[in-house]
Amino acid sequence: MASFSSIVRGLSCKRKAILATALRKFQPKNDNLIFGSAYHTAVEFGIDKGIEALKEAGLSDMKPLLIEMVTRLNNFMSINEIEMLDNEMEFAMNVDGTDEKFIGFIDGLALWRGKQWLIEFKTARSIDVDCVPVDSQITAYLYACRELGLCEPEGVLYIVNQKSVNKPPVVLANGHLSVAKNQGCTLTDYLDKVQELYGESIPPKVELFIEWLAENEKPLLVSVATKRSQAQLDRFGDMLKKYVIEEGNLKKAIEQNGIDAVLRETPCFANKMCMAGCDYSDVCKALLIDEQIDIGGIDSDEAYRELIG
Repeated sequence: MASFSSIVRGLSCKRKAILATALRKFQPKNDNLIFGSAYHTAVEFGIDKGIEALKEAGLSDMKPLLIEMVTRLNNFMSINEIEMLDNEMEFAMNVDGTDEKFIGFIDGLALWRGKQWLIEFKTARSIDVDCVPVDSQITAYLYACRELGLCEPEGVLYIVNQKSVNKPPVVLANGHLSVAKNQGCTLTDYLDKVQELYGESIPPKVELFIEWLAENEKPLLVSVATKRSQAQLDRFGDMLKKYVIEEGNLKKAIEQNGIDAVLRETPCFANKMCMAGCDYSDVCKALLIDEQIDIGGIDSDEAYRELIG
């Protein structure tokens, strides 16, 4: 079985894909991934379930962020009349008559402007409104829907929610509003505070700041509607089949010959980027020093921690 994320991992580095088959379960939990999972849980089952997931992971301090982000999303969905029809749509499809499967979860299906759309919920530390990342995952899900007859969506609504909490406008000790450009408040909140403090007698500096904020405020949530043609889905499907079968063959080789033998046939071609950002960089470093390390024999968290030092 292959998922979109496992295919991406294999394309970025085959050695990483090999190591993941044996060592992924020993990887320490990533706070960003935990929060992303809690966010999806809150969107699907309600904010209380999301808060509970954070609490179980020891991340209760992120509760205010989760509440604000889910509230922001719910308001956006309501204002834009996006009605959820289904959540967490699981799929599994055989590839080219083989026993290899492409599997995944689609975040949801929604009704928008009289048509059905797949929904993809994303979180991000920052949003570049000129370059919202609309990736191949969307194409993969549209392809799966078409091939399995799950639904006939118009396209995908890609909704990116920034991981940030709105800050209130800063009121100085002299009772006036701050005009500092880094205070992080929204234009709406600032205008409300201006009305509360000044009424119609707005100081010139505040008026100038309002103009600046109106021109430079960046949205905390962005939605992109994207479509794919049938020809694009056909070409993507051909490529997907190739990658799914390649991953299946790799897993079979590991089962038949052992992970250590397959690793020796896949030398490490390290660079600064992979050594700085890969989850398995410490393992690769250890194998560069001693290729005879028994990766297949690592069967506990303690053994994994001993390997990576």
